Amino acid sequence: MRTEQQQFPIEVRTGWVDYSPALRYHASQQVGARLARFAGLIRSVTVRFSDDAPGTTAQRRCDIDVTTRDGGPISGSSVGVERFTLVDRAVDAVVELLRHRTSHEPGHELRQRIA
Repeated sequence: MRTEQQQFPIEVRTGWVDYSPALRYHASQQVGARLARFAGLIRSVTVRFSDDAPGTTAQRRCDIDVTTRDGGPISGSSVGVERFTLVDRAVDAVVELLRHRTSHEPGHELRQRIA
């Protein structure tokens, strides 16, 4: 059985007091698994969670910022309530942008927001 080691660091950040280890694990696993095929392009990944206002769960946000080896940043974000779904939707946006990056000229900043 072959095991692959992740080739880029993933940092998960949040300002929430009720931050759960399960969310950190989910974010790390989803991002690592979904971006693995682009590992040669990626230098590092940061996943950030935030709320509209402290203590409010009405609108949450997940931003995923990818620093690429060629220097052009890629960012995807998702807005909603359910934290685990936010990660999944934001990483989908980043995957789409990385696909676009691999078929176009490098060095341009790409951003996508999914509401």
